[in-house]
Amino acid sequence: NNINLDIENFKQEKMFVSELRAHEENANVELDAILEQCELEIFSDEMTDFFKTVITRMYYTKDFKVGKSVLPQSEIRKLLKRLSGDHLIELTMRLKNNEENVTRPIEYICSMLVNILTEGTGSLVLALSKNYVSDEMLYNT
Repeated sequence: NNINLDIENFKQEKMFVSELRAHEENANVELDAILEQCELEIFSDEMTDFFKTVITRMYYTKDFKVGKSVLPQSEIRKLLKRLSGDHLIELTMRLKNNEENVTRPIEYICSMLVNILTEGTGSLVLALSKNYVSDEMLYNT
């Protein structure tokens, strides 16, 4: 009887490990796709490594605090799927213009990146002339 229980536990553990590996493989494929769309080849090797570290940390974090809000991993991953080389160029420009003393650079960069990704759509609408902003652009009709 104990042998049957051990065999059953072994089968369940083996299934769990198999599912975990499949999940990890899917995550790696998704992260690789995000990194690919970032056009990292336009940056120096040092910046490429830095951006990879930041993006990977954001991808695997369980949640991320921005101000008083906490974004769950699923929301962070949705944001990262929109990430492009243009966002990283914007981030680089902001870093060049930064005059603050940064004590935790990776966390600071993560926050900046979330801000850049979330402010993009609103900035576009605000930059357009009132004549070009239609109700169709703002609302589902």
